[in-house]
Amino acid sequence: MRAPAPLTLPSVPSHPLLPCVAPASLTPSVALCGRPCPSGTDQSVAALLRRVVNERLGYDLLEIGNAMVSDRAAGGVAAAAGIEEKEVCMMHDGDKLGASAIGDLVRTKNKVTVNPFNEGKAVLQNATKCATHFSYGPARLQKLHKFCDLTGEAKIRPAVIKCATRIAAQWRLIYSLLRMPRALAMYAHAYANEETVALGWTAPTKLEAEIEAVLYATQKTSLLAQCERFLNGAFRAVIINLTLNALREHRGQLLQMVDLSKPTTAARLPRKPTALKDMSDVGKVCAERALLEGERRFCANKTEEINGSNIVMSRREMVATMLDVRTTKGPHINTAQLGECKDAFTNEYANFCVKAKERRETLLAQEQEKKVKRAAEGSAAGPPSKRRSNSSTVDASVSGITYSNGYGDVSSEDSDEPEPEAEPDKQAQFDLYKQEGKRFLKAWRKLDIDWRAEYPEYEFQSKKAIDIMELMPLDIGARYRARTLSLC
Repeated sequence: MRAPAPLTLPSVPSHPLLPCVAPASLTPSVALCGRPCPSGTDQSVAALLRRVVNERLGYDLLEIGNAMVSDRAAGGVAAAAGIEEKEVCMMHDGDKLGASAIGDLVRTKNKVTVNPFNEGKAVLQNATKCATHFSYGPARLQKLHKFCDLTGEAKIRPAVIKCATRIAAQWRLIYSLLRMPRALAMYAHAYANEETVALGWTAPTKLEAEIEAVLYATQKTSLLAQCERFLNGAFRAVIINLTLNALREHRGQLLQMVDLSKPTTAARLPRKPTALKDMSDVGKVCAERALLEGERRFCANKTEEINGSNIVMSRREMVATMLDVRTTKGPHINTAQLGECKDAFTNEYANFCVKAKERRETLLAQEQEKKVKRAAEGSAAGPPSKRRSNSSTVDASVSGITYSNGYGDVSSEDSDEPEPEAEPDKQAQFDLYKQEGKRFLKAWRKLDIDWRAEYPEYEFQSKKAIDIMELMPLDIGARYRARTLSLC
């Protein structure tokens, strides 16, 4: 396997604080098994979580917990536990876009539905009846496959929603039927009168294709959110924009509808871009419902109307956006969001440096106390040995400074080192480090990576400019690690 080549990073000098704060290895993952909670309230779950963490790890949750990711129903646990940074699981949250689009998920007020969509539910019910019809024994399916041989379509078993919580279940159902629309129509026409009862379903048409196009866009949100193998913490906004931009027709982006005029046995059906104006009224409503649900979940839209609001990003996500070399130039966010990301990064950078400086000073003070103690013990024991002492050398990997005092320890009165200057107050230090963070970020964002040269084994689909979504599957962590090792 080809060793990863290091990225060409900006020539920023090593920070004097880094030796005392850089970890020796990456933080390991820890899985904790909890016990049943007698009450489902946020406070009860938070108390149980803190107790289990303390029992298993020996730390308080707030000592080691920086952020919490949960489904939306448990979103209040983070606040009850005292954790400021909370995020919602995008896999489950994104799946609700498709469910709402087709009318399978509605909102109620005083037990009265405020956003019904009976037309969408009728399409889903028809598709469910159609798929269920072929789930009883092999005879019906064999008849259907004979028609597939005539139409040149895939001989598959239509998908049935067996679990209501399965991710993108509605899309899988309708998509499976669109792989054999002609065969289903021929089957319905041939055997409708032979059944003891009416079939109760009709073959898929352009309406199903329109709804599938909406579900195809929304299912990417929950599907891509599961790509957790690599360092993709900054790609949440990229994934959400992929769906919202298609529903908004942003910059010419359109929904991709299955081309029913091209029958095929391939698992991936041919598609064609379709504008909302060319869709039926039911298809338009389906797309509008998906967009509204996306804005309510990801853009803090509290109304029942589409308002085009921006994606709300957490502090961790904004910092990750600036740190990831693939997203740091912000091609997926607007100018206002980019400014917020820059501020979040520089503030976090300054906070980190202030805390690192305090830790460094604490380590140096502890080492100074040890030196004084050893000097006192040496005076009491008699004249110092002429043999060079190794105990007076501080581990550079711990403090960042190495002392070599020759024959024994030298007191601060005998030292030739100048007296340290008066330290500025914490706010002045914060402002100083913030300016340093701005200079680093400016240099970092000027990087121009030749992705094809860095990843020759990866086949990019774009011929010219590489789309940001094509960078998501890349193992960028290998490049980061190679560059980090070269700095050590």
